[in-house]
Amino acid sequence: MKKLSQFFSQWLLTFFLLAGIQFTASSQTATHLHFDGVNDYVNLPTSALFDFGTGDFTTEAWIKTSSTNTQIVTGASGSGDFWLGTTSGNAAFSIAGTMLAGATAINNNQWHHIAGLRQSGTIYIYVDGVLDGSLANNLSFTTAGQPLTLGKFNGGFGGYYFTGEIDEVRIWNAAQTGGNIAARRNNELVGNETGLLAYYKFNQGIAAGNNTAITTLTNTTANPLNGTITNFALTGATSNFLSGSPVTQPPGTHLNFDGVNDFVNIPSTSISATLSGTTALTVEAWVKSTIADYTGVNIYNTGSILANHRPFGATQFSLRPNGTKYEFFVGVGAYIVQSPANAITPGTWQHIAGVFNGSTIKLYINGVLVGTTNTPGYSLPASAEAVTIGNSGYGEQFNGSIDDVRIWNSILSADDIARRKNCELQGNEAGLYAYYKFNQGVGAGTNTSVTSLTNSTATAGLNGTLTNMALTGAISNWLAGSAVTTGSIIPAAPSAAAQSFCGSGTVADLVPAPSATNNWYNAATGGTVLAGTAAVITGTYYAAAVNANGCESARTPVSVTVNATTLAGANQNSTLSITGTTNFPGCANLIAKVSPNGASPVN
Repeated sequence: MKKLSQFFSQWLLTFFLLAGIQFTASSQTATHLHFDGVNDYVNLPTSALFDFGTGDFTTEAWIKTSSTNTQIVTGASGSGDFWLGTTSGNAAFSIAGTMLAGATAINNNQWHHIAGLRQSGTIYIYVDGVLDGSLANNLSFTTAGQPLTLGKFNGGFGGYYFTGEIDEVRIWNAAQTGGNIAARRNNELVGNETGLLAYYKFNQGIAAGNNTAITTLTNTTANPLNGTITNFALTGATSNFLSGSPVTQPPGTHLNFDGVNDFVNIPSTSISATLSGTTALTVEAWVKSTIADYTGVNIYNTGSILANHRPFGATQFSLRPNGTKYEFFVGVGAYIVQSPANAITPGTWQHIAGVFNGSTIKLYINGVLVGTTNTPGYSLPASAEAVTIGNSGYGEQFNGSIDDVRIWNSILSADDIARRKNCELQGNEAGLYAYYKFNQGVGAGTNTSVTSLTNSTATAGLNGTLTNMALTGAISNWLAGSAVTTGSIIPAAPSAAAQSFCGSGTVADLVPAPSATNNWYNAATGGTVLAGTAAVITGTYYAAAVNANGCESARTPVSVTVNATTLAGANQNSTLSITGTTNFPGCANLIAKVSPNGASPVN
């Protein structure tokens, strides 16, 4: 599969002759396999992981072929069978002999993504991210001790060898949504996605080179499912590794830290200077620890997420794991708040936030308050220490991944933390001093030139310097697959004017109307979203914009007046409270009674 960060590795042998200079041809890193349609294939290990029974599963691949034959991309025969491939030039997916053929011809010798999945007794085919057919099929399949194969069928019905090129084979033990298939098909995955059983990137060997030493196709998940390359020539332009796949490496979304000596140093002392003497601080980060317990990793049994905690300096704060807990402290341990034990869930993204307001410090995990400590009359000490991400000056190292670090010189409420944590910020929020999105580099690629972590606020001089990072491979490098969706930005607060009603009204009558992108509340913070059928009364309501990730904007206060239903007699005056937006449900009788002669009822 094609790499954005490294399209090819090139070697150059130069020697001088009397007649001039001679250069050798370049060599290019391979991205996929070519199958000759005769006898080559990849044999996967026998595994009960593929015993899907009547359950949901998904298999997908990129292919390039001109054949009209029935041919297999991936499949197996055991108790029943399943396969994904092509028939008569169209994509096809079959379970236990019941086949679904797609409607779109894909045998035009161009790259196409195909996916077959079963969900709740129905099978589906997707071509290039678009649904191409469906069929009822709740038949059972188990491997019965037989292996899966890529490029042929392993049953007794003939080989059905594949002619063409294959890349990016993925097998899941769950039904992937059409949205996931479309969104993920063009980029490599990390390999640790939920439900991903087997994943073959094909990034091996030299394109059309001598690859006879490569006999294994690498599986990128943690499962022992490497494939055996069988009957391939492994030299030349057919039956060999080639280059030119359309799939790219995903952009980086976070940094992985090795737990040994790598970290990000924010050398500017302006953060510490800004926080000196303050009683308002909030720090946040998404973290995915590799380990569940930091006991024994150093003499303190701690790691470090975000801190300006150094020997012989004035510590202001530290957010870190301690044993099996998370903790937040201000000063040199002057006041500490800890989570309950066993709070660290290894391999899982967790949002950690610490808030200090001069009288208490609080710790939140995934938006939920887990601890509070009183700090009567305390303010942060003056300091000129640099802030670091991933370590402290005491040798405390974080082991795992960190994303979306935020430093506020303001006090965030529980509601602020919960509604903002799953989305990127705009960067101009009040009180946001430093903000690191980590959307840099290429996931697990060669990132040796990406050595600065960008601050996304307007405050100058707060970029961080990557220190002791490998910047290649899956450890100590930029990786893809964060809990925060890149580009999913928290929406701006909506505009809404004061509103009034005659006699009665409901939340559905408010402007903007409640919808998938607009919520209404009767509280400035907290509370629950009001149902559209809820009656409104005179008072203040709050409008909030919401995006597809469930992240809400700040709430806009809106004055609502509900006028009494007392009606004036003919030719008498009746006073209505008219505001920026006046709704008239139930006002027809009022208009008729106060205006028997057709005069306007409202002055």
